[in-house]
Amino acid sequence: MLFANPWGLLALLGLPLLVYVHRRAPAERRLVPLVSLWRPGAAPAARASRRNRIDPLLLLRLAVVVAIALALARPGWPAPAPRRHAIVVDASASMSTREETGPRFRHALDEAARVLARIPPEDEALIVRGGTPPTLIHPASRDRAALETALFRLAPGEAAKDLGPGLGVAQQALAGKPGLVHLVSDVRDPDGLAPLARRLGLAPDRLRVHRVGGPADNVAIVALDSAPLAASPLDLELFVEVANFSSRPRPVDLALFTPEGRREGRRLSLAPGERKPITLVMPSAPWIEARLEGAGDALAADDRAVLVTGAGPLRVLYSGSDRFVDAALRAHPRVAIRRVSAAELGSERWSPGIADVAVVEGTAPPGLPLPALVFRSDEPGQGRSARAVPVVDWQRSHPLLRRLDLSEVAVPAGVVLSEARLDALVSSADGPVVSALAGPPRRVEIAFAVGRSNLGRLPAFPVFVARALDWLANRDGRVSLTVKVGEPLRVALAESPPNLTVHRPDGSTERVAATGGAAEFRGTDLAGLYEAEGRGVRLLFAANLLDAEESNVDRPRVATPDAGFAPSAAAVEWRDLSPWLLALGLALLSLEIWLTQRRHRPA
Repeated sequence: MLFANPWGLLALLGLPLLVYVHRRAPAERRLVPLVSLWRPGAAPAARASRRNRIDPLLLLRLAVVVAIALALARPGWPAPAPRRHAIVVDASASMSTREETGPRFRHALDEAARVLARIPPEDEALIVRGGTPPTLIHPASRDRAALETALFRLAPGEAAKDLGPGLGVAQQALAGKPGLVHLVSDVRDPDGLAPLARRLGLAPDRLRVHRVGGPADNVAIVALDSAPLAASPLDLELFVEVANFSSRPRPVDLALFTPEGRREGRRLSLAPGERKPITLVMPSAPWIEARLEGAGDALAADDRAVLVTGAGPLRVLYSGSDRFVDAALRAHPRVAIRRVSAAELGSERWSPGIADVAVVEGTAPPGLPLPALVFRSDEPGQGRSARAVPVVDWQRSHPLLRRLDLSEVAVPAGVVLSEARLDALVSSADGPVVSALAGPPRRVEIAFAVGRSNLGRLPAFPVFVARALDWLANRDGRVSLTVKVGEPLRVALAESPPNLTVHRPDGSTERVAATGGAAEFRGTDLAGLYEAEGRGVRLLFAANLLDAEESNVDRPRVATPDAGFAPSAAAVEWRDLSPWLLALGLALLSLEIWLTQRRHRPA
């Protein structure tokens, strides 16, 4: 036995003082009628008798002092401390790999169960799902049956591997206690986790990696993107990249789907390790899904990807009757036209929740809150000239005019825009005739009615109108509606409903609060198409794996050495007896007080 605070034994110096006080007999006072009746010698005999008698009260008082002194000295002994084991099961997409010997995640659960069975009975264990998001599945416990039940309820996810958050949850769950973190994963390089462990404040000698996984062939979609076709803004140029993570050639069919159904298919032949980019042109659609058919590979999560283009219905308020403008609007497949008179356009309050863009022939009403494409009519006092002048310059790099040839356009002479605040896009021989204002709200103004020029008869006009509508609606500046699995999506809303209902790819729903004109959704843990609905809001977005490192699921089957269960420095704890000694001292003190009161109680 050792003492953590030997100076506490100095309290034993009170023992002699206690004996002295106890043996020192108090003077006894007696009333006698005559001094001659006093009998000397009786008192010394009583004192001698008191010294020879063992008083139980003295023994109790001595025991109280000894117990308190020992409690102050904190006696005890060092003993091996029970440890806490955090078992982190990697639930990333690659753990869903189908191997010849069975599902990789099942192998991981079996390995985690073996780790759990080897933990000493006096040690605690806890279970962490190391996916996106990381989750503490079962808190620290010695109930092995409950821990194993929670373990085999785990399922893999569809997000790329990110072991940091899961290890961080395990580190916090250890709560500073001695213990180990057991990571069960198909991580390619276990030694590469040491820097990550140090960043998390986890000593590398406290991390044990139990590696699972074996050979597997896989073909995956690793990239999907699109851009408006410069020569035809109503079409999309689609970019798809397919990779073969196999040791043999793989034929595979790439199929493209839109809300209308299957649009295109292409047969691909991929050499071992080849990554093949494919570029296609197809009509614009709200979403496009790319699928690999007939792959029969090890991982299904990367055989499909969905791209939300943001090319949903465009709500247009149209005030006018020009046949060229009307034809250009009706040629746009995504435009929903609402025709209003000039009086209605100026008298009612049009909010962005009602329409996306206004197309106005004449003068736009003051204070119109909508982005607007304005075709001006002749201003009062401005004469009609039969003469036409050519267009001499235009901003060829602007999104509205890129790759458009306006060299044959002739416009009315003397009709120009004079407002210096507008950026001139097109200039005639007399001055600027088409301008754009970045807003807010955005505005594109044309100085003349289309019928007074040859612009409406040229192929460039419907292309210009289509680009102008998308630019005014800020379709090119919206947040991407396609994210990686596990990444949060934050979107701004023109009208903020109190709540949004999100329909997930598996058919489940989730409620999301919309605050401050924006909504943030973090539940993108499944790959596929999501739909958010609320008051006046319908939004599509998608989550995809699209991660070449995660899709490369081939692992060499190597014999994993025993990770061990003992840290490099054995943890000890101090088995302290002072609380028990202090409790004993208080109990003896209570008994001493009771006996003292009983002795002095009158008979």
